[in-house]
Amino acid sequence: MITYEKLFSVLQEKNIEPYRLVRCGIISWGTLERLRSNKNVTLYVLDLISTYIDCSIFSLINYTRIGS
Repeated sequence: MITYEKLFSVLQEKNIEPYRLVRCGIISWGTLERLRSNKNVTLYVLDLISTYIDCSIFSLINYTRIGS
């Protein structure tokens, strides 16, 4: 399972409101809600965000293996 808690931590560290990503046209409101709910988003979206905030995609996600 992929979660996005790290994304919101990085945004907070860089003093970027999540809504700024929407206002700047990086993502849509729906995508922001999907990130908050840890639902699927495309790698393209993660690439746009990581480019905008100047960090690695791996700085934005947590991966937890489900099951054994």
